Amino acid sequence: MKLLREIWSEEQTPLPPDLEIHGLSLDSRKVHPGDLFFALQGRSGSGADYLVEVQAAGATAALIEGREMPVFERRPDFLSACVPNLRSRLSDVAARFFDHPASAARITAVTGTNGKTGTSYLAAALFDRLGHSAGYCGTLGFGRLPDLQPLDLTTPDAIEMQRVLKHLEGLGCSHVFVEVSSHALDQRRVEAVPFCWAVLTGLSRDHLDYHSNIESYWQAKRRLFFWPGLTHRLVNGDDARAAELAAEELDFVYYGCADSADIRLTNIRPVASGFRVSLTDSKEVIELELKLLGRGNLMNTLAAAGLAYIEGHSLSEIASVLPDLPPVPGRMQVFRENGRIIVVDYAHNPEALEMALQNLREHISGRLICVFGCGGNRDAGKRPLMGRIACENSDQVILTSDNPRDEDPNSILDDIESGCTDASVIRIPDRRQAVLKALNMASASDCVLITGRGHESHQIIRGQ
Repeated sequence: MKLLREIWSEEQTPLPPDLEIHGLSLDSRKVHPGDLFFALQGRSGSGADYLVEVQAAGATAALIEGREMPVFERRPDFLSACVPNLRSRLSDVAARFFDHPASAARITAVTGTNGKTGTSYLAAALFDRLGHSAGYCGTLGFGRLPDLQPLDLTTPDAIEMQRVLKHLEGLGCSHVFVEVSSHALDQRRVEAVPFCWAVLTGLSRDHLDYHSNIESYWQAKRRLFFWPGLTHRLVNGDDARAAELAAEELDFVYYGCADSADIRLTNIRPVASGFRVSLTDSKEVIELELKLLGRGNLMNTLAAAGLAYIEGHSLSEIASVLPDLPPVPGRMQVFRENGRIIVVDYAHNPEALEMALQNLREHISGRLICVFGCGGNRDAGKRPLMGRIACENSDQVILTSDNPRDEDPNSILDDIESGCTDASVIRIPDRRQAVLKALNMASASDCVLITGRGHESHQIIRGQ
C-alpha cells in the first residue's frame, strides 16, 4: 500500500485503507483477481484499451500512463488513476512489490549485438564449476543451468524481471547473469535492477527497425556502463566501441586478443574439435584446448573467464574448468553424423552470419552449405547484405523462411536474393524441407550450417 500511495493521485480516486494488491500485471490476458494492472502506452496502442477486460478478470485497480483518464465503463469496486511517465517508474514499483529480490546477489548485465546469450550462459556454467551458485536470465530462459524455465523476451518486462529475480533469490543464487537488450534499456525494463557488473561483447548492425540508426542503438546500450552502483565494467577490447568507452573517466577491464587486454587469448590454433589456445594475463600463460567451434564462442568463453577473473579467481583455476563448459544451446551447436558436421546457430544479422561462416572454414575440409533466411516485420535493409555474405562465404546457399511473421515468405526471399552473387542459390520457403535438402546434399567432411532459429523450435507464420 505504501508504494502505491506514493504514485497514486488522491485527487483522482481516493484509496480505501483496506485495499490489498495481490499481484502486478502488464498483460490484460494474464490478469488475476486482486492484481494491479499497468496500462502503458505502446507504439501501436495502449493498455488502457483493455480496461473493461481487466475489470472482468478481477483486477483491483489500474494505473494508466498519461495525464488524461480514458473513457470506459467502470465498476464501483475498480480503482483507476493516471500517472505520467509510468513506464519509467514501473521497474521500481515492481522491485518494491517483490521486496527488492536478489539484492544480496551479484548481478551482471551482459549487452552487445552478438554474444549476450553465449557469454551469460557460459559465465553461469563457469561460476557454478568454480563453487558459486549461479543463475541465468536471457534468451534461453531463466533459472539454474541446465533447468531453465522459458521466457518470452531476451530481457523480460519490468514486472517479470523482478519476478525472475525473486525466483533466483529463492534458489540461493550468489551470482546472476542477465542478458540486457537495447530494447530493454530503451524501455526502462531494468531501471531498478541493482547491477554490479556490466559486459559489452561488441556492437554491429541490428534492430534498426526499432532504433532510428546505429548511433541511437549504441546510445541505448551505452547507458548500462553508467549504471548507479556499478563496480566493474568488462569490455571486448577488440571492438571499435571500446576506444570510445575508454575515453570516459571510468574503470574498465578488457578482454580480447590484443596485447593490451587484461585477460586475453593468444596463439589460437583451430583444430577439428575446436581450438588450442594460450590463456594469458600479465603474469601467466596457460595452454589449453577448448572443445567448441567458432571464434564467437571463443570470445564468449573468454568474456566468461574475464568475469571469473574479476571475481578474484586465478588464471589457473579458470583454465582448469574451461574445457568442461557445456555447449550453449543453438549457438554454434555441433552435431556429427557419418562424417558430416551439422551446426545450428542463432546468427540473424550480417555480422553474426559472416562470423559463423568464416569461423567454420577453419574447422572443415569439405563443402560449406548454408541454410538461412531473415525474419519478417523487422529490419529489411539487412536482407540483401546477408544474401551477399552467405554467397561469398558458402559453397551452397539454401534460402528459406526464418520467422516470417506477417510478411510473405517469398517477398523476404526476394529481398535476400537481391544481394546474392554468383554462388549456387536454392529457394525452399518450407524450412523443414530446406533443412532436409541440405542434409541430403552433404557428404562426409561437408558442413551444414543452419542459422536464424538457434535454440528456438518454432516460427510465426501469419499469426500461427
